[in-house]
Amino acid sequence: MKKELNILLIASYFNIFGFGFFGPIYALYVKEIGGTILDTSLSWAIYSLVMGVLIIIFGKLEDKILNKRKMIVIGYFILAFGILSYAFVQDKTQLFIVQIINGIGVAVLNPAFKTIFSKDEDKGRESYEWSLWEGGEKIMLGTSALIGGIIVTYFGFKIMFYIMFIMQLFGALISINILSYDNHKKHKHSNTHTISFSK
Repeated sequence: MKKELNILLIASYFNIFGFGFFGPIYALYVKEIGGTILDTSLSWAIYSLVMGVLIIIFGKLEDKILNKRKMIVIGYFILAFGILSYAFVQDKTQLFIVQIINGIGVAVLNPAFKTIFSKDEDKGRESYEWSLWEGGEKIMLGTSALIGGIIVTYFGFKIMFYIMFIMQLFGALISINILSYDNHKKHKHSNTHTISFSK
């Protein structure tokens, strides 16, 4: 397995593990800040719609003018900030804003992540290496869902958000390592031109 692919997997695992704490008990959190069932649905709809529309936009931009590796790193840091923001939400309006932030984070991250991941896959091992991401994601989600419930039961939502933030921050910091691969490829490309020119 290529080293960059390994970095992508580890960063993704930290990110998903952090996010998974929250998924099954999101509605309880919305209720705690004074929201209703409708507010829960609306906030999730805002997150999904923002994410869906912007994924298409960023997908096009990342193919044409944006550096994919940098977008992966930026996306992870946006998501870490979004998770931390949950700890300071006091009403549904603030919740909607945080959901927009998280939608932007996923939209920045996902097209670039999937493109680089696909390029890094080893020929003949594509299904296995893709399964490491998909299967690993489900394992992280299942494990963190249980842990999240335990943390909230005994310590409350704020402590959970701080732990989630730390997990996602680790993922973001790990993802920074992929930037060196972009520089390496540019350097290699530059050297190729220099050799050709000298001939």
